[in-house]
Amino acid sequence: MEWVILACGPSLREYQKEIQEYIQPTMITVGVNNIGGLFVPDYHVFVNRQRYKKYSGAVSPKSKLVLGYKFKGPCDYVLQFENEYPSSNGHMSLDGERIVCGGATVAYLAAGFAIMMGAKKITFAGLDGATKGYHYHESREATAGKLEMLEVASHGILSDINKMATVKILTPTVYEEYYAGFTGSV
Repeated sequence: MEWVILACGPSLREYQKEIQEYIQPTMITVGVNNIGGLFVPDYHVFVNRQRYKKYSGAVSPKSKLVLGYKFKGPCDYVLQFENEYPSSNGHMSLDGERIVCGGATVAYLAAGFAIMMGAKKITFAGLDGATKGYHYHESREATAGKLEMLEVASHGILSDINKMATVKILTPTVYEEYYAGFTGSV
């Protein structure tokens, strides 16, 4: 089963129409943090309490809420994970019902959740990258060194995810080895 992870990159808005056309009723969608009300995903994931406080009001009541283990309050699923962040040692594995990773952003933790729920194929949209002209949600607050570190970590994490479920990225990205675009996607 294919799961579509809706990350927060600017391409999510830019390619909204194409992404909506790509998503089929048999696919499961997962939004992370602030997806700008552009989609109503099946699941919505937050692991950062500040982002949850800022963006949770935009979560559709139709979406099942997935919160990191440090949250207190009602949700549909609690996401257990151990993540050394930030880290240039990007990796991800599953240990029972816990994700063990280094350098993972919420989009990658959402992919780990999808794999734990049975995903065999992970498709990202809005996973633009931290550098090379693309934007990342922390780009205004992060140094160039941190952005480079996140990008290095991302390559390792994507490689590990791809060993557990086939990975592709629909929207323009710096992770070219996984970029599929929309042509012939469905």
